[in-house]
Amino acid sequence: MPNTFDDIREFTNDIPNLTGNHIGEFLFNLAKSISDNSFICEIGTYYGYLSTIMALACQNTNKRVI
Repeated sequence: MPNTFDDIREFTNDIPNLTGNHIGEFLFNLAKSISDNSFICEIGTYYGYLSTIMALACQNTNKRVI
């Protein structure tokens, strides 16, 4: 399970996006900070950059990205 955004930065850099790493890092940290058994709902995606980042932050927890 990745603990920091730097752990996944190289993996996610290849995904096209419109936001950049600063928003990705913010959402990664936000997803890590929410309580277990939570759902994150992303409405409308480009290539799934932010969804991937949030899903990786929720890996091995009871949090879900939908």
